[in-house]
Amino acid sequence: MGELDYGEIENWDWNLSTKDFFNKYFVPYLSITENCEVNQTSACWNDSGTIYYLNGNDSRQVIKSNSYAKVKLVDGTLLAFQNQSEHAHFYIDTNGKRRPNMYGKDIFVVTITKGVFKENNRHDISHAGLWLYGTGMSLDVMKSNCKNHSEGLLCAAYLYFNNWQIPQDYPRY
Repeated sequence: MGELDYGEIENWDWNLSTKDFFNKYFVPYLSITENCEVNQTSACWNDSGTIYYLNGNDSRQVIKSNSYAKVKLVDGTLLAFQNQSEHAHFYIDTNGKRRPNMYGKDIFVVTITKGVFKENNRHDISHAGLWLYGTGMSLDVMKSNCKNHSEGLLCAAYLYFNNWQIPQDYPRY
């Protein structure tokens, strides 16, 4: 819907701050119960702000920092956003503040790019758009990353490329 109002993603103002970018291009189109940038509350992420890998290690990704724009959606989903000029990431916590606060279980990452994008040789994205984190990687790499003793960052992409079928070896709560 943002593209209808502002044109193609690659022509958006990617030099805006994270919060200005998020508030301009996304907030008007989301069903939000709380915009934590407006209300300055902590209701928009778990209390510690930490995300954990599937292996239980702290990812050192602290969403409560001021470098993220955060909202709470009407269904209780928490959404954090960070613009990095060439691309941006959405961090989606599907069960709100409840545990496990873990990639691949209740937290998933979506990337938006303004064009061809390669990040740390992990992604190979061919054009502007909204992508599940890990798009462009092989199915074997996605599957390996989505095991109980791994990171879990690529689980959403793995499920997508597995026709949204949850395999028996998929990490469970």
